[in-house]
Amino acid sequence: MGLFQSKSEELERQAREREQRQQQQYRLQLQEYRRQQELKRQQEYERQQEYERQQELRRQADITWEYLATRISNLHIIEESEQQRGFVKEIKPDPELIRSLLQSIGKGDWADKVGDGQVYVKETLDSYSLDFQQQNNLFRKTNKIFFNVTDIEKIFNPYMFLKFKLKEKQYQKRLGYVQTMKMYHGTMKHNTNGICQTNFDWRKNGNSTGHRFGQGVSFSPFSNYATHYGDKRSFDKVMFAVDILVGEMCPGEGNTVIPEGNADTTVNDKGSVYVKYEDDAFYPTYLIHYQGFEKKIKKNNSIQMYH
Repeated sequence: MGLFQSKSEELERQAREREQRQQQQYRLQLQEYRRQQELKRQQEYERQQEYERQQELRRQADITWEYLATRISNLHIIEESEQQRGFVKEIKPDPELIRSLLQSIGKGDWADKVGDGQVYVKETLDSYSLDFQQQNNLFRKTNKIFFNVTDIEKIFNPYMFLKFKLKEKQYQKRLGYVQTMKMYHGTMKHNTNGICQTNFDWRKNGNSTGHRFGQGVSFSPFSNYATHYGDKRSFDKVMFAVDILVGEMCPGEGNTVIPEGNADTTVNDKGSVYVKYEDDAFYPTYLIHYQGFEKKIKKNNSIQMYH
């Protein structure tokens, strides 16, 4: 009897110890679980705090950039011919302000290219450079073999470029998206200096050729189309390669003054002409010099232009 009781007590003791160990293990597991949960909450809180901090930094940066860029946008740089005639007074933007904004968008070297007293500079590309080859190939891709590129000049106008970037931010804020499209704009040689200084003016556009697809500035993704707006009497011609901002598009006609609805761009049914109606929504990137005449072919005893 004593032996049986002793074994029974031993079993009970072992059971109590086992239960105690299990309870202790459960408490440790519960503590670890709570510790992990608290750690997750802390990490999530820190991530949220960092996210909000970054958002605030971006918001403040946007506000600062837009404020500074708007100061530039409110200034007016004019063509020398207009200034000489006494129409308006030229106001030059602060060079340090220009430099800081250019640096903020990775274009700090532009400030060094354009010296004091200059509004813009043009840099002639080496014909063996990658930049030249890319632009030449794009030109030839949508053109005829009888037009040949002779020179390409890259345009650096910090003032005009910053206004373009500000407009891009405004599109992004208004629509949530914006695309930059590569286009061409044919013109006469005597217009190039004014365009490089102050950009295209939609108020003047169409004075010589008329408005076919909208009363703004017309651009084409096809360099051959842009040749129709160059000097037809001269063997040496020019056209601009241009970046334009496009958000919403709608069809355009000759009497279109403002695009319908929320649209900022009109386009013809063939997609060969895009028209912009507001300032700074375009930036001329290159001035392309090319040579040639449209060849005339005889057909049915009549002379027609070969396109």
